[in-house]
Amino acid sequence: MAVINRTDVDSLIEVTQISDLSINAYSMNFNFDATVINNLVNLSTLELSGLQAQDGTKIATLNNLTGLKILRLSLNSAPDVDPFNLNNLGSFTNLEELSLTNVNTTDLSALENMSNLKKLSIDNNGYNYNNEDS
Repeated sequence: MAVINRTDVDSLIEVTQISDLSINAYSMNFNFDATVINNLVNLSTLELSGLQAQDGTKIATLNNLTGLKILRLSLNSAPDVDPFNLNNLGSFTNLEELSLTNVNTTDLSALENMSNLKKLSIDNNGYNYNNEDS
């Protein structure tokens, strides 16, 4: 899995063959640019840590990532303060694993169209639910 820092983010636009990507925004002044990640059409795993809840609408624009199988999203916000709309994940219909940490949500209906979802983990939002099919 590629782990990048702020200076590497913009150079991702040239590296379209990456299949696994982890971005940790906790340790940098990070302005989430979805257009760069949206060009990584071969991604099967995407891990985004330290994003703000308002970045959720930018996640919704990642519609080129149709082959994404694993999405791990961890927000850098108080789960009881900043709401996150799971409808922002609507384009990820092929997900098999979804992990949400510090994501304030109680309405999981947006996940109903994710028929391939095998593993769901929701942590630190006042609502803990883990389910894994064998």
